[in-house]
Amino acid sequence: MIHFISLFIILCIFQYLYGKYVNKSESVSDKNMSHKIEYIKKNKKNIDTHIQYTLKERINLLESGKLNYEEWIDYNIKNKLININYSEYLYINIFENISNTDNFIIRVNEDDLMINQSWYDLITRSNNILYNTRYKVDINLINNMFNNYITDSELNSINYYWIEPKNYITVQKKNYFIRFKSKDGIEGIISIGYPINNLLNFETFKKINNIYGFKVIIAYIVLFIICFTILFLNIGTYVQLKAYILLLIINIYFWFYFNSNDHLSTTKSESEKLTLFSSNLLSISYLIGVNIYIVSSLNEFQNNNLTMETVMLFGFSLLLLLICIYKPGSYNTINDLIKQRISINFLFNYSIILNILIVINYLLFKFNINFTSKIRFKKK
Repeated sequence: MIHFISLFIILCIFQYLYGKYVNKSESVSDKNMSHKIEYIKKNKKNIDTHIQYTLKERINLLESGKLNYEEWIDYNIKNKLININYSEYLYINIFENISNTDNFIIRVNEDDLMINQSWYDLITRSNNILYNTRYKVDINLINNMFNNYITDSELNSINYYWIEPKNYITVQKKNYFIRFKSKDGIEGIISIGYPINNLLNFETFKKINNIYGFKVIIAYIVLFIICFTILFLNIGTYVQLKAYILLLIINIYFWFYFNSNDHLSTTKSESEKLTLFSSNLLSISYLIGVNIYIVSSLNEFQNNNLTMETVMLFGFSLLLLLICIYKPGSYNTINDLIKQRISINFLFNYSIILNILIVINYLLFKFNINFTSKIRFKKK
């Protein structure tokens, strides 16, 4: 008994402190983006000079008449990659204005599938890639560049939010651009941009840092009571191993949940996700009927220990669902919405795991009964 209590305390304290104070992990894509941004910052002067030279060179090809407009577009498509002496390239983008409108046709782009599509199509796709992020691409971005262009000896530049389609990372980009006009009157923007900030570093957080503490305490108390009860009911038998297995399974879930990352999003998005979780609570009400059947079935075999274990798991799974429904107060900020959503999700998953264990426990019991009966029948 002492060994179990000691193990319980050590596991709970270690995993909570690890989740609380160890920095969040980065994905491979996130690390690659951070390395790229760091390289650009260190070599910014040379990269900016190279971009300025490239854009002016491309504009001269059009304005000098060496290439007509369509030839110029084809040339830029074939030479859209801009080498900055890094493993990844920058890209040229050309947006052709649709006369008398605020929309543009994409003539040159990183994604060949978007060529000759409208700017609005690209924006819709980009903003839907990470629909929960609070950083959205401005639908008027290209139009603002087009209308606010100032002709001078230096390049015009603008900072904006962007969602990288290859790795689904939200970044802040710096874009250098020049407004062009061909001899046949076609106007638009040619630009080259690069990321300057990985916004995931600002909007990503570990779930353990945004969860109500009292719900974590309740989760630990429930785990201890269930495990201790199973251990007490099966003193002196090998079945008490179930208590250690349950302790391990639930702690593995706690570990992964506490250390998983989430993202800040808009108030509207958080409200929608919270509403979705609330509807999911109602969707598992059928489990009550299933568990009542299991408890009734176990009573028929007069297996008091197993029945008590099942009742404990069933009762605490319902308790966790009721705590999920409990609302601690009004949601005054987006942080309140995030804490409530993450806390509900934590206890909701916990309740589902307990229900899964009830079913597994029952199936193993039925299998054992049937298997034993067949062996006795064959002996006879």
